[in-house]
Amino acid sequence: MSKPVLVLDGLGKSFRSYRSDLDRLLHLLGLPRPHRDHWVLRDINLQMDRGESLALVGVNGAGKSTLLKIITGTLQASVGRCRLQGQVAAMLELGMGFHDDSNGRDNVLLAGQLLGYSLDDLQALLPSIAQFAELGSFFEQPLRVYSSGMRLRLGFALATARRPDLLIIDEALSVGDAYFQHKCFDRIRSMAAEGTSLLIVSHDPAAILGLCQRAVLLDGGRIACTGGPEQVLNEYNARIAAREAAPASGSAGPDGANAGNGQRSGSGEARIDRVQLSDADGRPLQQLACGEPIRLDLWLHTRQALTRLTIGFLIKDRIGQWVYGSNSALLGQPIPPLPADATLRFRISLPGQLGEGSYSLSLSLHDGIDHLQASYDWWDRALMLEVVATGGSRGCGPVRLPTRIEGPMDVQTADPADD
Repeated sequence: MSKPVLVLDGLGKSFRSYRSDLDRLLHLLGLPRPHRDHWVLRDINLQMDRGESLALVGVNGAGKSTLLKIITGTLQASVGRCRLQGQVAAMLELGMGFHDDSNGRDNVLLAGQLLGYSLDDLQALLPSIAQFAELGSFFEQPLRVYSSGMRLRLGFALATARRPDLLIIDEALSVGDAYFQHKCFDRIRSMAAEGTSLLIVSHDPAAILGLCQRAVLLDGGRIACTGGPEQVLNEYNARIAAREAAPASGSAGPDGANAGNGQRSGSGEARIDRVQLSDADGRPLQQLACGEPIRLDLWLHTRQALTRLTIGFLIKDRIGQWVYGSNSALLGQPIPPLPADATLRFRISLPGQLGEGSYSLSLSLHDGIDHLQASYDWWDRALMLEVVATGGSRGCGPVRLPTRIEGPMDVQTADPADD
């Protein structure tokens, strides 16, 4: 059995504050002075196996970056131990160590040595780094003429020039343009498939769900929960909403085979009583056929008068990856002011473009463009959607797009006289 690539045992980190700079100096000289310890990490116990992909989730100030700095050795823990096995590559700040007056080639040779590469290794890796970064002639030009996206390309290409045993990524997944982002994700997935362990800090749920097998929620410098990425992200969202609301709780779904039983949170000014998958006449459905329009009827109750209300939804596939979501504010379909103590019905209608499979629907009631500031009701997995295949076009993936293939067109054949 192989050893874990990372073990954190009772890890903690505190920063000392003194009444004055003189007290700090005297303490450094060995003279005890009054101080206060501010703990940013406490009792962190965590193990990562080889080949495992783990996400660190938490609000700003939860201790994520401090923990990564301890793991990478740029910061020393106050208590506990951090044990690493194998080669580690970290993308904490892409482009760290770059110099604006040096060209791309020289920056690779200089900054690469800060990452632990030897000069001979960097000389050998230069062609592949330049090829992956796709900077063309800019590779030989000073960085001061680079755009921010070009600098990130070079930094990512250098940081992933060789496959490490553990790859640490801190908010570095939005690199450059859309084309290069896809290329970066392909490289990360390729490394993971070859056995690299991934430790990722990101606020991008799609990246976490697409790359990670497990997630850890940090809250106030402690591990609040661990589990599957979808479970931990749901708890994360619930805790954000609960900053001004009641604590998260379970809630039963509507009657029927497609009832959900997801996590609920919110301040309660408005609450969803029931949700139903309906046909065109409003009758409840148990499943949908591919191509059949989606109609969701939901009943909500207002506990107080609301001048603004936003209704949102999110469709996820069976492994928790986002398929599509939106809300009335984003769609430019404002809801008029609502009276207190009223029960109202709304309908969400979408074209039938879901592919065959099982999906879940999450719902939200909030003020503004998202549910992170004033969340009245967040209901995860409020409803399960089962989409079954029918005759006609078939395909793969979570969406069913009307497709037509035509041709051949503009056929040209070689003239025998040209031979």
